[in-house]
Amino acid sequence: MNGFQSHLLALLLLLIAPPAWPGGSPETTLLLVNADSPVSLAVANEYIRLRDLPEQQVLWLRNIPVGETIDIDSFRRHILDPVRNHFIRTGLGNEIDLIAYSAGFPYRVDFSPDLQRAGLEYHKRVGNTGSLTGLTYFMHRVAAMDMGYLHPRANQYFRPLRTAPEGTGIAFAASRGFRSRHVWTQGSSRVASSAFDRYYLSVMLGYAGMRGNSLPEIVEYLGTAAAADGAQPDGTVYLMKNRNIRSRVRQPFFPALQQALQERGRAVEVTDQGQPGQDGRVPRQRRDIIGLVAGTRTFDWGADSRMLPGAIAESFTSYGGHFAHGVQTKLSEFLRNGAAGSSGAVQEPFSFVEKFPLPQLHQYYADGCSLAEAFYQSLSSPYQLLIVGDPLARPFARFAQLELLAPDTDRTWHGKVTISLRAVPPPGRVLERVELWVDGRPMAHGRPGATLKLDTLQLTDGHHDLRLVAVEEGDIETRSYLKRTVRVENRGHRVSLFLERTGVSYGASVTAQGLAEDARRVMLYQGRRILAEAEVVDGRWQVSLDSSLTGQGMIQLYAEAEYPGGQVSRSGVVRLDVAPPLVSREVPVEAPAREGVLAILDMGDGEREIHMLDGLGGGRRPREWGDQRPERVTLAGAFQTRAEGLYELDMTIPGRLGVKVNGVMMAGEAGPGEVTRIAVPLPLSAGWHPFEIRYRPGRRDGLPRLSLQGPEPAFLLEGQRLRHSPDYDATY
Repeated sequence: MNGFQSHLLALLLLLIAPPAWPGGSPETTLLLVNADSPVSLAVANEYIRLRDLPEQQVLWLRNIPVGETIDIDSFRRHILDPVRNHFIRTGLGNEIDLIAYSAGFPYRVDFSPDLQRAGLEYHKRVGNTGSLTGLTYFMHRVAAMDMGYLHPRANQYFRPLRTAPEGTGIAFAASRGFRSRHVWTQGSSRVASSAFDRYYLSVMLGYAGMRGNSLPEIVEYLGTAAAADGAQPDGTVYLMKNRNIRSRVRQPFFPALQQALQERGRAVEVTDQGQPGQDGRVPRQRRDIIGLVAGTRTFDWGADSRMLPGAIAESFTSYGGHFAHGVQTKLSEFLRNGAAGSSGAVQEPFSFVEKFPLPQLHQYYADGCSLAEAFYQSLSSPYQLLIVGDPLARPFARFAQLELLAPDTDRTWHGKVTISLRAVPPPGRVLERVELWVDGRPMAHGRPGATLKLDTLQLTDGHHDLRLVAVEEGDIETRSYLKRTVRVENRGHRVSLFLERTGVSYGASVTAQGLAEDARRVMLYQGRRILAEAEVVDGRWQVSLDSSLTGQGMIQLYAEAEYPGGQVSRSGVVRLDVAPPLVSREVPVEAPAREGVLAILDMGDGEREIHMLDGLGGGRRPREWGDQRPERVTLAGAFQTRAEGLYELDMTIPGRLGVKVNGVMMAGEAGPGEVTRIAVPLPLSAGWHPFEIRYRPGRRDGLPRLSLQGPEPAFLLEGQRLRHSPDYDATY
């Protein structure tokens, strides 16, 4: 069965599945993690902790291309195919509504190959690049190589205009919660127009590459957003008005939004560049910003304005989400200054209003929709828009209160269990149903007040994550949940897990051990990812865990034992705190004498040339090299870091390479390909770090491109960050 046939089979399985209900929450979210990126692991670990994601709702991926852009075929092979396989393996394809990306992924997808296959010519108003989040939203079309996502009204979840009373201007349809299994038609799921009109909300948690956010900034705004859920912030939505086309194109929608927010008791203000003290770009001297609709190519935020936790801020401009493009202020600036979410185009959108969220996203947000739902309801053509931030942020949602009445979770559960609970809706609201989830899988549902049945014989012996979810009646159907841990025992199997210590620094090893009588072997898990395994000897097991596999942050681990009859038991969850790495202090404290880096070209037969280069950010072949084809190139110098912690060195090298930093080999030969792309973790102190890169050029013999990201915003190895010692060449 080929990939396309598998995709069609998956679609059929999804279409015949039983019904479910909308509303964003942890159990309906799938988080994708780049397991090769230390920054991606760190962001993911923090989000798992903040949002309490179940084990089945995290998928670790490998071999994700380094850089800003991934081609459409690699996107399908390295991202969409593993996601689809995960859905088929777990049966969660109809339950997951949101696919969230940790940091460490390319933000652009080059769909040129699909244009060629479809016989479509390139047109500048369509482009050849989509955003990572936009093409994930259209996952079903992309998997089938259907180009319908290029249509300016491709998003059927977009809430359409409705007829407004005479003289009141534009009005929009009411807010609606999202469900991936629905086939949407103009904001309603009641009419099936095409199986391709089924989507997955998609948002990137953070971008840590060039002109993006640092790891501490990403952790900060994700934490602030999560803490604001249900807070009902008393803030103001600001609508920026100036004479630039970037502002004018959305100004006709301002009156409808003003009316809608005022009806909801929310403050809204139009800020014109003609007002005293205002420039029409971003609000000045405003400390209560919960929403911002801007239209400007550049801005300086300034210290006199403040965004409230949970705020959405975005700007209508050409390159707000194109981080490799040096002009225009990026969406990361909004996030750096406190926004929970923002967005920007990854390719020139040519002022098509359909490609940007309409101001009405703040109406949907104020109604209690999640950040992801608010964006996609207000966006007619999302294929080129990158959405970044916390997709589950819901500052205006109102949550139900749940209580598990019986059985007692302090006692062992066995056989068939009747679960009794109390679910109290928020004032003025009505609950439609309650759901039971175990280890991230739906197990039962019923009306509020009804008991739920759980056959624990369907579960392995041991500890399990049990969640009770209350679903509110109405179009948005807000989800609220209660989590408990229960221990099941039907077969007499037990496995324990102990760590020699509960905290280590990144890169250090920790011993995990325990008892598992009669078991054959034990696997150590993070989520559903196996980190290590060991044979059981005399009822005991032990493994050594390399903490660089988990990434830094608060990690949840558990053990699973296998028995000769094929049965399995699970331990309880144990937490491991992986702190930033211990860094070496043995680095030069003084900057080397000269700016730039030395390039030593080995031409063969003992001949060599020495050149001085300004930097390693452009990747172009220096003109002074002429037509020469060196057998090996050595680059030698030192780079500067300004913060201590775990960095990620992203390299694109035209050939095979070896890298030394601070005299330590950090990466060896990386294979025979023409271009090597690799991410290397580097624990570094603040200061200067000598490095040496040796590579054998392939047919593409330009310079490497190197950037560092992590504790500070990403930077290229060039300019004042790069120096060398004039006597270095004496060693050759």
